[in-house]
Amino acid sequence: MLDRLPGWLRRALTTTLSLLVVATVHRCVRDPIADTLGRPVTMQIPDKGPHLRIVTWNVRNFPDESEEAHLAERLAALDADLVALQELRDPIGAARLLPDHELHTSTEGGRGGQHVGFAFDPLVLELVAGPFEHPSMTMGGRVRPALSGRLRHRATGLQLDVVVVHLKATPRGHALRQEQWARLIEITEAVDDTPLFVLGDFNTTGPPPGATPIELAALELRLAQSALRRVALSRPCTAYWEGARHDAWKESSILDLVWVRGPSSWKDLRAHPWGPCARHACRAFRSPEAYPDLDLLRGSDHCPVSVDVFLQ
Repeated sequence: MLDRLPGWLRRALTTTLSLLVVATVHRCVRDPIADTLGRPVTMQIPDKGPHLRIVTWNVRNFPDESEEAHLAERLAALDADLVALQELRDPIGAARLLPDHELHTSTEGGRGGQHVGFAFDPLVLELVAGPFEHPSMTMGGRVRPALSGRLRHRATGLQLDVVVVHLKATPRGHALRQEQWARLIEITEAVDDTPLFVLGDFNTTGPPPGATPIELAALELRLAQSALRRVALSRPCTAYWEGARHDAWKESSILDLVWVRGPSSWKDLRAHPWGPCARHACRAFRSPEAYPDLDLLRGSDHCPVSVDVFLQ
């Protein structure tokens, strides 16, 4: 039958059939990818048991670059008693992310309007002092303030202080971050013997051209002046970024940290990054437009980080 058709039409039909075959084969090959990328994935978080669960999470310019429903679902899965949040562009609307928690946010957010805050479960904790905003950390209004408060654990009566930070970003901001370290030490030294948590986005990218281990080592030395020790990460990353190639490959980094000053029994605490950091085990991975990692697309490029603390 094809022999009876004009040559130009036979060639067009042959090309169309070839493309259909290729598309069918391509779809069969891509289906397994679609099963693992671009589909909703739940976070499998261990039960916290009798522990107090503390979480820090940079929620990526909420709500401008993240989806409220996705973030709220992830936060509910974390089952946190105390949450430190960074990059709240809508601090009032952020209360919807944690409807069962009491949220307090900073009044200032630096030039980018990125407020910080902390939220707690009022059935587990109560605020006994604060919140206190620390404008010294803004470096004249350029970056975000710190926010602190004192809470009491209802079941044990133990009081603890929390300081939430979001330091200057990028390797070019290294010198400014060093100035912020000194001001953070002043804030923490004003706290008495109450157990203390300092947590948030420390943006430890290192000095130009970037060397995180160098900055982490220097920061540990500085905060040791206030008897603060860094809670070790169970995985070697807390965030993903575009990487140097900008070709849909996401590379991991360490930006979000938890520091403690408390009883010796807390020396074995571990900070657990979840979301993409757990799912991809901090390995680089591709997140193309066709099949993106939905936590990166709808949530944040940072992973929520949790610490479970046993209070006596």
